[in-house]
Amino acid sequence: MDLKFEVTTTCTLLAVRRISSLLRRLLLHLLAKRFVYTLELAVAEICSNLVRHGARGREGLPLLVRLELKESTAYLTIQDRGLPFDPRNFKRPAFDVNNPQTLPVSGLGLPLVHDTIDAIDYQSENGVNTITLVKHVTRIDGEEGGPGASSGR
Repeated sequence: MDLKFEVTTTCTLLAVRRISSLLRRLLLHLLAKRFVYTLELAVAEICSNLVRHGARGREGLPLLVRLELKESTAYLTIQDRGLPFDPRNFKRPAFDVNNPQTLPVSGLGLPLVHDTIDAIDYQSENGVNTITLVKHVTRIDGEEGGPGASSGR
């Protein structure tokens, strides 16, 4: 069964929380849990970055989140009208895993998204930023995803 779900709201942290929760509740009926939580985390991280950095002080900007589940692949599209930022171009923070004192306070969200999502695309056109996240998933009905589906990545 293919699925398409779309929500448009304002670019606020409360809206991000609601979208994440709604996405989780919807997907728990369709996908293996590890993929539900991966997609929820990715949406929360990307959208909270948009609120904190892209919308920076500009109230009421629209935020669109669209989920398309086609066979064993999930496509999450996030659109906003904030400042352009390509999430594919970021600097991975340096820290020593054996020394918690070096762990950065922020800046770990995008690396986490990159480590758990199979593909990320970005476009900015006419003031609209579009981020597309692709994740191969395992559905509850047993349909297997593409590369990375069995690894839990």
